[in-house]
Amino acid sequence: RLSFPGHFDASTEAKVIQNLGLDDPDEWRVSYKLLSEGHGRSESIVLAVAVPESAAALGPMLLPSGLPVPFSLEVAGLASLTAFLHGPGSDHTEESVGAMDFGDTTSSFAIFNNGLLALVRRFDVGTDTILEKIQESLGVDRDTAKGIIADGAFDISQPVSEVLEPLIKQIMVSRDFVERREDCHISKIYVSGGLVISRDSLDEMRASVGVDVDPWSPFDKLHVQPDAVPENLVGQEWRFSAAVGAALGLFEEE
Repeated sequence: RLSFPGHFDASTEAKVIQNLGLDDPDEWRVSYKLLSEGHGRSESIVLAVAVPESAAALGPMLLPSGLPVPFSLEVAGLASLTAFLHGPGSDHTEESVGAMDFGDTTSSFAIFNNGLLALVRRFDVGTDTILEKIQESLGVDRDTAKGIIADGAFDISQPVSEVLEPLIKQIMVSRDFVERREDCHISKIYVSGGLVISRDSLDEMRASVGVDVDPWSPFDKLHVQPDAVPENLVGQEWRFSAAVGAALGLFEEE
């Protein structure tokens, strides 16, 4: 999220790449979206994203010929936030809420104030980080660690706390910054991703941030046909967050 004084014009557009702090812009694929247009002393707010060109090239390689043909490239964490805005976020257009998406290796955190993005951050902590810590602490293999997270049969609050503590501190710093800057109060944080099935993870966040922390499904506001979600994925609807967000984002452009 970048802010620029006054009206957003061609000269300001050139500053987007500069403000992303890229060493070699030619090695990155950059896109941005104007979230709000500034006038006079008010700011123009821009959401900008940069993906390494080498990573961007991997997507089309998955579909080298024939149909389907790749149409757009999305960052999974940001696509999940789009799904959130069309889901639970649509109930908080006059409030301030947070949204956390736990990926395998990275996590995205955003705060929305009155339906507009106020802050977005990415952290190098994900579900894999928790799994590795549980494997190390309990001396089990990866599949067993996944089962422990899912069924809650073991007390894993200690390893979960060790992994999430630095991330939660950054969430609290982000929350305090936005509340001061926007003169608002974050009333709730929604969580999606692999860690939502871990009671210990949600309890750790609730105890630390002091507000409601609840899981959400990308299908909450969508009409879904019966049995559309395979039986083996029932309870893991979060797996579809990025895909749903990418599709909804495409419809926004139509």
